[in-house]
Amino acid sequence: MVIISRLHRYWSCHWFYTGLLLLFPDIIWFWQNQFAVFKWVDSQLTQQLNSRVLVAAVLIFYPIILAVILLKNFSAKLSWPDPLKQQLMGVSRYAEN
Repeated sequence: MVIISRLHRYWSCHWFYTGLLLLFPDIIWFWQNQFAVFKWVDSQLTQQLNSRVLVAAVLIFYPIILAVILLKNFSAKLSWPDPLKQQLMGVSRYAEN
């Protein structure tokens, strides 16, 4: 019951829907290109790692890598929010009773 109420709280927050809107263009692109990214990953699983694969991986993940580098340079703290961190670790405020 506690988990459902927490999920409801996240779903009622406008940031949840803002995040979904940010993912929407990617989902449309996947659909229009017959989920080519998943086919590419599947084709790479049977082959060995080579320079072409490394370049492709860097090109795919560069926004995340760049964001982490910029946030670290501006001394931003990257961490889970406290309630979610406690939930993932299995710590509950009711565990003391």
